[in-house]
Amino acid sequence: MQHYFLEEPLVVDQIISLPKDIAHRVSRVRRSKVDDELELVDQNHHVFQAKIISLENKSVEVKIFAEQTRQVELQQDVTLLVGMPKKEKAEWIIQKGTELGANTFIFFNSRYAVAKLKADRLAKKLDRLNTIAKQAAEQSRRSIVPEVKVLDKLSDLSLSEFDQTVVAYEEAAKQSEKSNLVKVFEQVQPCQKLLGVFGPEGGLAQEEVSSLVNQGADVAALGPRILRVETAPLYFLSTLSYQTELRH
Repeated sequence: MQHYFLEEPLVVDQIISLPKDIAHRVSRVRRSKVDDELELVDQNHHVFQAKIISLENKSVEVKIFAEQTRQVELQQDVTLLVGMPKKEKAEWIIQKGTELGANTFIFFNSRYAVAKLKADRLAKKLDRLNTIAKQAAEQSRRSIVPEVKVLDKLSDLSLSEFDQTVVAYEEAAKQSEKSNLVKVFEQVQPCQKLLGVFGPEGGLAQEEVSSLVNQGADVAALGPRILRVETAPLYFLSTLSYQTELRH
């Protein structure tokens, strides 16, 4: 079923005209017809079922007929903090991370990052990455569109706004550390804010890890193998989903 996000509140029995960009996708791209159904998410993250009642030129009118109550979001508010990877890897992390339930993606200029964020290209890059997040949220039928942000440096972020922070560190995997990630996921509570930190292609510098640990972060291995920058955040989210959604 088609799934779209609107920037307005919705109620059952309401009749609305879809925004032009969504109307184009519904009528021209998806070639929908009168009486076809779709899902609409309002500005309060409520999901509604709607039926097309009119298709004229470039205008599409729908009637809201039911509100859905299914739970599709992770129990925790998850942010992924990642040392800036190359373009295609950043896009992959956002697309797949959105499908797996992350709410926020923050990229930063890590010491060993191959790619660097340039101020003159930042706005265009952010627009592109946020568009990918929205498209992935539509595809996976989420009720939230994740936000993509950038930081100039790691020290610009305070961990005080998070309830739990986990730093995925390859040196922990080399030392056969296995239990810290499980401990954190067993302790984390519904509605808490969880931050996962991941290095770029070159990994996190020791001083970056130490800075995070000094603020209360836990260092953990993501299994016994060394994972790529685009794989590690997805492992993190999948493990969290298993621990908090599939086991209960």
